[in-house]
Amino acid sequence: MLQLADLFDDPWVVSASRDPVYQAFALETAARGGSPPQRGPTVAGIDEYLEAVLAGHGVGLAPASAARYCARPGITYVPVTDASPSVCALTWSSDTEPGPPAQAMISIVRARVGTT
Repeated sequence: MLQLADLFDDPWVVSASRDPVYQAFALETAARGGSPPQRGPTVAGIDEYLEAVLAGHGVGLAPASAARYCARPGITYVPVTDASPSVCALTWSSDTEPGPPAQAMISIVRARVGTT
């Protein structure tokens, strides 16, 4: 297992997202005590992210599920004990009624975490 500070001297693979909140989350800006991250390559998606890591161009955080769903030879996923938890949301347009697959997902989420 690692802690965030173990990774702060390494370049970090950076998402091409322009969302400053996501960038701060993905680069663990709050945990860096005002020190800017060493930026590695900027990537547009998970495949580019994994290729950059595999090529040794940087490190980065991934959800625990990535070890299962994004496994690649040469990529190692190691728990980072003090990383910020990832949060996601299920959303849909209020202008349309979700179809049966989406309704099933909504029911699962509501049963698991509530209705808000």
